[in-house]
Amino acid sequence: MTTPGVPRIPSNVKNAITIGILWIFVSLFNLTKAVHIDDTAYIEIARHIVSHPFQPMSGELFWGRETVEPIHHTNQPHLLFYGYALVFACFGESIPLLHVFLAVFSLGAIVCFFRLAKMLDAPCPVVLTAAFCLGPVFIPSQNLMTDIPLAAFWLGSMWLITKIPPSSATAGLLAAAACLTKYTGLVLLPLTAIHLGFLRQWRRLAVLFVPITAIICWSIFNYVEYGSIHILNRSIREVNVRERTVAWIICLGAIAPFSIAFIPYILRRRQRRVAVLLAIAISAGFACNTLNVYMAESKWQSLLRIVFFENGCVIVAVSALRIIEALRSLNTISRSPVITGYVTPGAWLVGAAVFIILFAPFIAVRHFLLVIPPLLLLNRDSFLLNSTRSRVATLTGMAATVLLGAVIGVSDWYHADTYRRTAAVVASRYATQGNHMWYVGHWGWQWYASDAGMTPYDMHRSSLRENDIIVSPDGVEKQRLNRTGAIRFETIDTVVIPASPTTRVRTMVNKAGLYSSSIQYLPWTISREPLETFRILRVTGR
Repeated sequence: MTTPGVPRIPSNVKNAITIGILWIFVSLFNLTKAVHIDDTAYIEIARHIVSHPFQPMSGELFWGRETVEPIHHTNQPHLLFYGYALVFACFGESIPLLHVFLAVFSLGAIVCFFRLAKMLDAPCPVVLTAAFCLGPVFIPSQNLMTDIPLAAFWLGSMWLITKIPPSSATAGLLAAAACLTKYTGLVLLPLTAIHLGFLRQWRRLAVLFVPITAIICWSIFNYVEYGSIHILNRSIREVNVRERTVAWIICLGAIAPFSIAFIPYILRRRQRRVAVLLAIAISAGFACNTLNVYMAESKWQSLLRIVFFENGCVIVAVSALRIIEALRSLNTISRSPVITGYVTPGAWLVGAAVFIILFAPFIAVRHFLLVIPPLLLLNRDSFLLNSTRSRVATLTGMAATVLLGAVIGVSDWYHADTYRRTAAVVASRYATQGNHMWYVGHWGWQWYASDAGMTPYDMHRSSLRENDIIVSPDGVEKQRLNRTGAIRFETIDTVVIPASPTTRVRTMVNKAGLYSSSIQYLPWTISREPLETFRILRVTGR
């Protein structure tokens, strides 16, 4: 009922207000966040582009190796970095402004997912959108890396190509932007072809001309610049497919507590219950042969691994059931809604998963920004508020998702801030105790250590002298020290950053976690260990 005399707010205005609130909430986690993980490399690339816009890959970058290397040894194309360079050229080197720039892509991803959910007649598109953006995938993955912009371009392209009538030209442009932001965007090409092929819209396949042309032009640009094609030189490691698949399922189960909302769907029919229970039983047996038993780890770690793995198996089983049931109905209902609502999201899910498992250097939570949307869309009918059972399941799943997203978002914010706060303190404390001050280590630490006046140690170019000081954090990827000849090092101090209540749910342990996980190292865990340990070394001989 509406109050007499009070104008009713249109639903589209309510939705816009809600989307705006969701966007502001998730952006607050990132606007003041420190430079973190791969952010440093991308900022350095943007710096190079400002002064050499037509030679973006010819500069040198000190990143993840013992010495500097050409920028073209990195994995990503440069569209986003040109955007960062434009911000630098217009407003100066402001990290907060880069976060504001990234927030625009966060808004784009949220809006496009909402449009997709509404187009597919999701019962509660706002709830579904909240499950997408308030969880432990979206919030901590913002940073300054390529994944949120990739998700925004990808979701925009999928929305425009599947809506009626489709906007093929714009969808093609967004697909091209996705490919030039991160090569994972190439999955959009076969995905678009599958969607249009199933709908027999053969003429619209011309949309693929746009991203293909963009990739060709980018490759020609690479060849003219440095004599090779970047996408063909991207390193691909041999992977153990079984272990990577299990690691992928563990990661999925760790960041998708919204699966609680699936319970009413599972219980609705006996066949579904049997199928899911069978999937759990098979996965349990598979786990016994695949998951290693780490005797030295805590009980929490072992318990979390089991819970994550089983939750991931349930999510995969339920999503597979959705697709199978939809395919069985192809002959009884209109073809187009089934293709758009289930076949296309199913192909999307499989394509993203296969690319991550086979071609990604490692499994990372941020990669699931392309997995969570099709999972939610496939299971959109699970997020209901029309009965007591479904209401309880949906609200419980949403509460768990929002709580875990906020907890992990806060924990990762403090983890990133550790290097921002400590670099200047360490530099001022030990700068006068030696001839020169060096540091080892990459990621966000590299940015703040350099900003504090320390010099990066290059194993092949740096010349150490007696009494030089070297700062070495334990928790980051770092280069080795050259211990040949008469060079010796002694530890003169250790700076320990203790855990706090906000970081007990830990996003990084032993250089792994949210940004690189495996069977052994979980995406997140519970730990009382120190957040970071900085070792202060002095060169004692030459």
